[in-house]
Amino acid sequence: MTKVYGYISASIVEKVRQVRNERQRELIEKFCREKGYNLKIYKDQAKSGGSTNRPAFQKMMSEIDGADIIDITKIDRMARSLIDLLNTIQILEKKGIGFISLQDLGIDTTSSNGKLLLQILGAFAEFERNLINQRTQSGKRRPGRGA
Repeated sequence: MTKVYGYISASIVEKVRQVRNERQRELIEKFCREKGYNLKIYKDQAKSGGSTNRPAFQKMMSEIDGADIIDITKIDRMARSLIDLLNTIQILEKKGIGFISLQDLGIDTTSSNGKLLLQILGAFAEFERNLINQRTQSGKRRPGRGA
């Protein structure tokens, strides 16, 4: 039976409170149920996607040899840095493990088209993170903001 590791993550406490993690879990469970896959869930709460240094993510990667597929809802749940995303995908590829993003249609690393789309969307995720960081820094420098 195909073994899927589902990874769930919400980067801020408010998103956790808004049950984003549960919505991700529902989507992954539904996908695995429809395919007849065996699922194991890894869940990080209130951890930034800007780094791969997240407890559940690290645990999943340390146990990766037991998986056939890694399943997430969106690629920004896996990584916000293109280099982190590509490094993770490279580790999976070397071990023969597929990667599927349910809401990013076409992202399935078992196909060439899926790999290309993953790289493009990964670049956009990194771009979005950089914009957020720039806005945050700009807000801190505004008069009356203490910096």
